[in-house]
Amino acid sequence: MKNNKGIVFIVLPIVIIILVLIFVNRDHAYVEKNQEVGGKAAADAVKLYMKEKYNIDFSVSLEKREQLIHTDGFSFMGIPTGRTPYPVKDGWIYTFLATAPDGSFEIVKYEDAYIFQKDGEKRSIESEIDENYEWTLKQKERDEETEIIIKQYLGGNSLVDYEYIAKEYIPEEISWRMGYFLLQFKCDVADVPWELLGKLVALEYDAPSVIKMKFEDTKDDDYYLLADHAGDTETKDLCDIAEKMRLKNTFSDIIEQEKMYLYEEVLAEMNSKIVLEENVNMQQIEGFAKEFFKYAQYFMYGEVTDLSVKCDYDENTKKDYCSIRMKTKTLSGKEVGICAGITYNIEIGKYELKRVYLYDYGVPVSRFDLTIIEKSRKS
Repeated sequence: MKNNKGIVFIVLPIVIIILVLIFVNRDHAYVEKNQEVGGKAAADAVKLYMKEKYNIDFSVSLEKREQLIHTDGFSFMGIPTGRTPYPVKDGWIYTFLATAPDGSFEIVKYEDAYIFQKDGEKRSIESEIDENYEWTLKQKERDEETEIIIKQYLGGNSLVDYEYIAKEYIPEEISWRMGYFLLQFKCDVADVPWELLGKLVALEYDAPSVIKMKFEDTKDDDYYLLADHAGDTETKDLCDIAEKMRLKNTFSDIIEQEKMYLYEEVLAEMNSKIVLEENVNMQQIEGFAKEFFKYAQYFMYGEVTDLSVKCDYDENTKKDYCSIRMKTKTLSGKEVGICAGITYNIEIGKYELKRVYLYDYGVPVSRFDLTIIEKSRKS
């Protein structure tokens, strides 16, 4: 018995020492005791970082604090099989709202520096600051550009006013709704004249920022989306407007006098190229040209070039079909095409001008999906 007690007294300290060594050397992550930590230290670090990067004195407020987690990969027989999480003792992720003197803001995240120990080896992990204020600055530039474009297209128009709705911060969600321009129309959706509609189409193509529209007949929270570069499920697509306007069919047959010379060129080109059937006479071709032009004239903001009329054979209808194309420019100088098709309608037994639309290298422009100036659509 005495011998057994002696063995216990010898073995027990060794076991304790081994357990202590195992505990001390196990894989773990922690913040060093001599490191300055806490919300104020993190806020000061963020303010200094933003000042040095943007030369702006931001005010900083703490929005949220979360446990900092380190993850490290592990493998089986040399094959990576996953990652293990290690909560960092005394380590935090801080979420701040940094606001500039002009009211613009950015969400900034700060992660504490810490030590990760694995297999007895220590690795220092530096503190991290994550922010994207460059995007805010770029958005401000885009908004300034968009405002200039809006004034070009809509300035002085008695039917529409506009205002900029700044992006809104939502503390509960640690997020924000994007800023946008709101066009406020002093008329109902279906009463917008075609001249203004043409400007809206070109504006949608030119504007780099989000634009929404509100009409007299819409509810307080009901908007139509004009230019969408951020996504918004709470708005209606502008195709809704196009459909209502198309059905009302309020466009004018009158061709603007200053564009009459272009109409004559279009007519001459069509007369020289279109030979569909004996029953398609000069008068009908002139009707196609006029119908095409009374739409197209609302989208000609620059010099018209590359006018062409091409015809081919449609295997489905066993008839010829023709396309009319020309190039022009928006007010911002972007090249855009205007196209129309003359096809044979089997149901009515004659040729018709199918649609007039804008295109960019063959791709229809904007969200109008060809309905904005389409003559008709059969169900």
